[in-house]
Amino acid sequence: KPEEWLAPSLRWKVDAHIRIVKMLSKIIPIDRVVVEVAPFDIQKKTYNVQVTYGSITKAKRREFGLEKTHKADAYVIAGGTVQERTKERYLGKFFRRQNRSLHKVNPIKGGRRPVNTIREARGFRRFDKVEYKNRVGIISGLRSSGYFSITTLSGEKISDSVRCSDLKLLEKSKTLMFERREAAVS
Repeated sequence: KPEEWLAPSLRWKVDAHIRIVKMLSKIIPIDRVVVEVAPFDIQKKTYNVQVTYGSITKAKRREFGLEKTHKADAYVIAGGTVQERTKERYLGKFFRRQNRSLHKVNPIKGGRRPVNTIREARGFRRFDKVEYKNRVGIISGLRSSGYFSITTLSGEKISDSVRCSDLKLLEKSKTLMFERREAAVS
């Protein structure tokens, strides 16, 4: 195997980080990438990135009196010191492309194994971003009847039973989706 070879699962993780940086660079200017790594991390071998470790991040976070949060760690890793912090933030979430389980585990009467899920209903797919009653959410459950379960990107339930005619499609599902939020600074 070539020296740069990675197992497919690790290659996907590295590529996912690159996709995130590319997507974020469309929203905000990015002039460098800093990655906090574990003792063994293939990214520092494969890509030219600045590396830091949790112990360094922790010391800097304590120096500035910040509590332990992902946002605080990102702020410190990015070189933040005493700058005014933005109240805007983005939540990103990965969604699977497919469910490899094609049939339910337990057969129904007659020994038949029904197909596990429907792929599409009334032009909507699972994880499509939609608007419902002036709220933005994603389709978390499909029913062939045309009724859907809607949640926020973070998983908060909006409604368990929404008619397709009450939905407006905002964005087709992708592997990685972002949601812009306003939040208190921590």
